[in-house]
Amino acid sequence: MRTAFFLTALTAWLAGGICAPAATYQVGPIRSYHTVSSLPALHAGDSVEIDPAPYNEVKRWTTAGTAAQPITIRGVGTSRPVFDATGLIVDGAMPHPRAVFQVEADYITLENLEFRNARNGDNGAGIRITSGNNVKVRNCRITMCDMGIMCDNNSNLVVEASEICSN
Repeated sequence: MRTAFFLTALTAWLAGGICAPAATYQVGPIRSYHTVSSLPALHAGDSVEIDPAPYNEVKRWTTAGTAAQPITIRGVGTSRPVFDATGLIVDGAMPHPRAVFQVEADYITLENLEFRNARNGDNGAGIRITSGNNVKVRNCRITMCDMGIMCDNNSNLVVEASEICSN
């Protein structure tokens, strides 16, 4: 009986069902991951650390964290990494986001990042939170977009120590 329980628990753990350890992914020009789009699928508790540099990309974040293990995407270093959507499609038609970063999941923290130039002639946003609850935006800067932050159908959105201007 003990052997059967042990094998069941081991199988669940190997399948990611029991407290898989959180990973930290580093993004930057000299890192293994040069862009956030090149990251593998994230899991609850994972962190993404982004080096200061310009990034010409947009991203839909669709994997949820949990209350005990949020997913954190943060800029590290002496200045914020800058995500610039110049020339990119931010119209919201699948698979494109309607923002530089579009959060579609619960328990996501965006921290120490800069977003620019999300434009679609109407409502391109620096950050869009859609159907994502318990999202935090901390120490971010959003400029030169159609809209700073767009959100709908969510609860417990916290925006703190951020600059949202010239949108």
